[in-house]
Amino acid sequence: MKGELIPFADEGRQGWIYLPQEAKETACPAVYRFSWQIKPEDIVKLMEGMEPLFGVQCRPFALVDVPLQDWNADCTPWPAPAPKAGQPAFLGKADFMLAHLTQKLKPMLEQNFPLLPQPQHTAVMGYSLGGLAALYGFLTQANFGMAASLSGSLWYNGWLDYLQHVNAKDASGRVYLSLGKKEAKSRNPFFAQVGENTRRTAQLLAQQLGEHNVTLEWNEGGHGFDELGRYHRALLWLMRISIREPQ
Repeated sequence: MKGELIPFADEGRQGWIYLPQEAKETACPAVYRFSWQIKPEDIVKLMEGMEPLFGVQCRPFALVDVPLQDWNADCTPWPAPAPKAGQPAFLGKADFMLAHLTQKLKPMLEQNFPLLPQPQHTAVMGYSLGGLAALYGFLTQANFGMAASLSGSLWYNGWLDYLQHVNAKDASGRVYLSLGKKEAKSRNPFFAQVGENTRRTAQLLAQQLGEHNVTLEWNEGGHGFDELGRYHRALLWLMRISIREPQ
C-alpha cells in the first residue's frame, strides 16, 4: 500500500484514517465509514485494491473508520424492536453519534489532516446497520454530499415512513445502494422486507435527487458475501472521476 494508515483517538476510542499518497501534495475528499469492527488489516486490503484506480477511474480519497461506542445504538435512528425474539431492542442513538461526528470528530480530523471539508467532497458509508446510519446521516446532516449503503438494514421499523416524509438534499447529493440477491429470502419477516424496502428507497431518493444521482446495485449472494468487493464498487462509484464536481 502506497498510502499511509494513521491511528487517532476519539474520546478514548481508537479510529483509523487512510491517507492516499497524493494527500502529501493536495487536500483530498473524505469518506467516513461506520464499521462493526475496525481492523487495520482490512483497511489495508481494501485500499490496496483502490490505489491502482486513483487518477484513472476515481479520485484519490481519505478513508476514515469512525470509532463507535455501541453498534446497535449508534447506528439506529430511533428506538425500535429487535428483529429476533430474545434480543435487546434498538436504542436509536444515531442523532447523538452523528452530532459528535460532524461537530467534533470531523473538524478535528480536518484540522490535522489535508481533507476537503465541503459536502460535495465528503461521503458517509456503512454496511448493514452502518448502511442505515449512513443514509440517515446523509439525510439529516448538511456535511455529507454523498452516501453509500451496502446491504443496509433498510428493513428497520419505520424507515420507509420516515423516508416518505423527509426532504432529501439538492441535486448535488448522490447515493449508492447495494444489496445481495439472496438477502430478502429470509424466513424472518423483518429481514424479508429488505429487498422491497431497498428498491423503494432508491425510487424515493431518485425522485428528489435525480435518477443519475442514485444507483442500486444487486450483488450475488447473501448479506455477508464478498463484502470487500461491495466496498470496492461503492467507493469507485462515489469517487469516480467522470462526475463533474459542483462549483
